[in-house]
Amino acid sequence: KITDFGLAKSLSSDHKTKGYPAFVANPARGLYRVRVGPFAKRAEAEQIAGRLAREGYSSPSVQAR
Repeated sequence: KITDFGLAKSLSSDHKTKGYPAFVANPARGLYRVRVGPFAKRAEAEQIAGRLAREGYSSPSVQAR
């Protein structure tokens, strides 16, 4: 869980450097979420989530819009 906006921005920038379409979502109860996407197909999103998990990011998940 990320409570520091600067850290969230840094992680988002790291994802962008790796070619992922990343952004920081609005905070909820003081927490920030780094999101990657959107993707046209769920299979693509699941593939990216698996790649992020292998890169060491904790608990990537796929959500429908």
